[in-house]
Amino acid sequence: MERAFQPHLGIYKSHEQGEFRGRRGEIQIPAELVGIVTGVFGLDERRVARRKAVHTATAATVSSKMIPLSPPVLQDHYNFPPGTGEGQQIAIAEFEGGYFQEDLAAFCKKYSLPVPKVTSVPAGLTPLTLAEIQKLSPQQRDDELSASIEVNMDVQIVAGLCPRSEIFVYFAPFTQKGWVDLLHKIMTGAPAKPVALSISWGLAEDCPDWSAAALTAINERLEAVALLGITVCVSSGDDGSGDELTDGRAHVEFPSSSPFVLSVGGTMINGSAANSSEQAWWESPGQRTNQGGGSSGGGVSTVFPRPKWQNVQVKSLNKGSIDASVLPDVAALAGPPLYDLIFLGPRFPQWWHQRLDATLGGARGADQWEHRCV
Repeated sequence: MERAFQPHLGIYKSHEQGEFRGRRGEIQIPAELVGIVTGVFGLDERRVARRKAVHTATAATVSSKMIPLSPPVLQDHYNFPPGTGEGQQIAIAEFEGGYFQEDLAAFCKKYSLPVPKVTSVPAGLTPLTLAEIQKLSPQQRDDELSASIEVNMDVQIVAGLCPRSEIFVYFAPFTQKGWVDLLHKIMTGAPAKPVALSISWGLAEDCPDWSAAALTAINERLEAVALLGITVCVSSGDDGSGDELTDGRAHVEFPSSSPFVLSVGGTMINGSAANSSEQAWWESPGQRTNQGGGSSGGGVSTVFPRPKWQNVQVKSLNKGSIDASVLPDVAALAGPPLYDLIFLGPRFPQWWHQRLDATLGGARGADQWEHRCV
């Protein structure tokens, strides 16, 4: 591998990811292969997919006077068209965690909804079952449970709005190759031909963890997916205009910055149900920490020129920036009062809840976990 691509591979260790194989600098190819080989993926295993931490959701529920949104309230609030999604297929992209059928069944029962068929689709990653997670070491178990909260949130929100649709959850590693493989699987139309793809993951588009080849390869596949008539909805991020980078410049998140997706920002609702106002999501300190916090990402891309269809022009905070794509395109609830969901209800052993309480820095009874808002 070193002779072929000169990636300068090494074994690295980080607090977030543990040990992984990574590169230094750009991967090289022989000059005669230029235009034939457009990208080399799989050598570098560093993490390039992140999303909102569960701590943010825990803190957010304390700050709102409103009760969490149920599916009927969510539909009314955003004027969703009538219908149940019958005959439609919806895809969700995930890079960690697992899906728990029991939670979805309990959620649908609570709201007298039919339980949609959910299919897990491995795209280089086989999700663990709850029984398999239980056998992991304490730290691995905590990590998988935290990630699984987000997975089951995605599934339940879609199920609440489209209860008669068929949901396909694609699981891929959080590497550059994982992104490419997941989108390739969507493009091939097997096993699903979805009308929409939901992605709540991303990383700053100019983060050095991305390679130029990866941005190009992923963006080309997003264009192909769009040409197939699939609407790709992507979160604009959870760390404001800094997007987890600390260089003092403004940053936006990829793939939300791609001109071929619908970039979705975050809002929050303040006040009582009778007298409420919706505004951009921002919770102190505006970025994710172990104690909570976060805010909607957005701004002006430094990578992708502004598409012709985007009839708004916003000047970048970065000096000398290009006239580029502006995001988000639309926004919806991401902060308080959040959503009424179910995760590991009282049918699960008490020690599960005690372990999650320790991870999230709170204390709850088993009955409270059943209707926990994330």
